[in-house]
Formats: sequence, structure tokens, C-alpha cells
Amino acid sequence: MIKSIQYLRGLAALAVVLHHASGAILVHYAVEQKDFYSWGAGGVDLFFIISGFIMMYITFGKEINVKDFLYKRIIRIYPIFYVYATIALMIFLISPNSINRSASLPTKVLPSYLLIPYTEFVNLVQVAWTLVYEVHFYFLFALSLLFFNKYRYIFAGLFLSFFSISSLLNYESFYLKYISDPIILEFLLGMILFFLVSKKITKDLVCLIIFAFIAFLILKFNNGLPERIIYYGLPSFVLMYLLLSLDYKGLSLSKDNIVSKVLLKLGDSSYSLYLSHSFVLGAGVIVLNRMHLINNNTVQVMIFILSICAVIWGWISYKFIEKPLINFFIQKDFYKFFLKNKKQNLT
Repeated sequence: MIKSIQYLRGLAALAVVLHHASGAILVHYAVEQKDFYSWGAGGVDLFFIISGFIMMYITFGKEINVKDFLYKRIIRIYPIFYVYATIALMIFLISPNSINRSASLPTKVLPSYLLIPYTEFVNLVQVAWTLVYEVHFYFLFALSLLFFNKYRYIFAGLFLSFFSISSLLNYESFYLKYISDPIILEFLLGMILFFLVSKKITKDLVCLIIFAFIAFLILKFNNGLPERIIYYGLPSFVLMYLLLSLDYKGLSLSKDNIVSKVLLKLGDSSYSLYLSHSFVLGAGVIVLNRMHLINNNTVQVMIFILSICAVIWGWISYKFIEKPLINFFIQKDFYKFFLKNKKQNLT
């Protein structure tokens, strides 16, 4: 795996943590200070662009078995997600108001587990709304591999472009309205990015750029382009391009550098950190408030402390829950029915 991708994964997760830590204190406890971490919401956009890039990185120029592809995606996403969804469910059953207490919509259990938004709801796990898009993108990629293998990237790019434009139709179906959100264009940006940094100028790249340009143009002139794509998505695209270009030229940080080691560990544990941080922050603000430690003078220190606690737990979760779960599903006999080689990269 490209080191810069791990760095970016870690930074994206940390950005979201800082954003939510700040919000947990400023919103719920009405501390009168400016939110310096609102930009952290862009960590989600960075994650989406990374996903688009990764799908290209692991499939370009290769013959891909669709069952292999899907199985690796499933065991990467669902086992650890179900751990935290179940923890959230237990909390929800005991104290419903403790889960998503700032949300205006009801929390629904079944859609939360399925990651299928068939009705208006809030996920048990706060950040799982993004996983809905990730899962749908992976299935789109699988369909592209299965039915349009020769033109798989063109089909995936065309679908993302067309479907994002279709959001202007204001679907009555909540499901279609949800998954057609133009934020899915950030997956397309990640796909384009792969071609640019690897200097692979092909007809696929030309088509993807055209699809993206048309979608951006139509959505922009019809007031359908979300501001977050402009303010978070495009800067994330530029940041990734710069870092990955350095990596491809062999100019990235040395593995022996302490900063590199920390960023790599943060990247490794980024998914666990992303899923678990809301639990750590929720418990943390309750403890800090009961100790009367939250006030205008301490708010920035408290945000830092909460974020560090979330990062530490994220690493523990990765090391002792997420990674063992993935290894468990790799080592079981039924794995042989899906993958030809037991030791494969689960990027």
C-alpha cells in the first residue's frame, strides 16, 4: 500500500474526530467559543476520494474475481462495524436519548445494520451514513467488473456522473434521494486522481474527466452542487495529488521517521477510530462535565484530550478487535470458497 494513502487515511479520521470533539463540547454545553475545527468535516470527503483511488489502485490492469473483490470488501467493513452497531444498540435500548441526542430524525435499528436507507432515519453509529455510500460504491464497482469488465471504469464513472445529475429530479423515494447525493462524485474524483498521479493517460481517463466535468457543470448551474464538494472535496483532491505525486517519485517520509510511524499507525487504525470515536467522545464529555472541567478557559484543552483518548482507543480497537476479526474471517475454511489465495491484501 502507498504510504501516503495511509497518512491521508489517518489524517482524515483525525480531522473528523477533532470536528466532532469540538461539536460535542461547543454544541451540547453551549461554550461561547468559535469552532476552530469545522473544517474537520472535510475528512469525510477525503475518505471518499481515497476510496475512489483505492478501487483503481487494486484493480487497474488486473483480472479481478468479483467474489474475491466483494468478500474482501465485506470483511473489511462489516465485522467491526457490527461490533459498534451492537454496542450502540445496547445503549439505545437502555437509554434511547443517549444515542444521536442532537438528531431531529428517529434512530432506526434495521436500516442501521443493513446500511440501506429505505426510510428517513439516523444510524445507530453516528458516522455510518458515510458507509452507505461506500458500500454502494463497492457494489457499483463489482457490477462494473462483472458485466462491463473491459469498460469497467467508464461504466462506473458514467453511472456516478449520471446518478449524481439525477439528484436534480428530487426523487420521492428516500432511498434514491439518499444515494444520488452529488457527494458520490468524490469517488469519481478519486478514480481520476489515480490516472493522474500514475501518469496513465488512457481513454478511460478522458471519459472520466468528461463525465465529471459535465456533472459538475449541470449541477452547478442548477444549484445542485453541494458546497462541501467545492470547499472540502476539491482541496482534498489537490492535497492527495501533491502527496501521492511525491510518493510516486520516492520522496515521501522515511519509515524510520517518528512522524511517519505515527501517521502509519493512525492510518492503520483509521477505520476503527472513525467508527468508535463518537462513543469515546460521548462518554468523555459526560465525565468532564460532571467534573466541572468544561468552560471557556479549558475548551481547547478538553478538545485535545478527548481527541487523544479517541485516537488511543481507536488503535486498541484496531489491534485487538478489528484486525483479529479480519484474520478470523480470512482463516476460516469457508474463505477458500471465495478466494483462491488465503493471504491477500485487504486494502
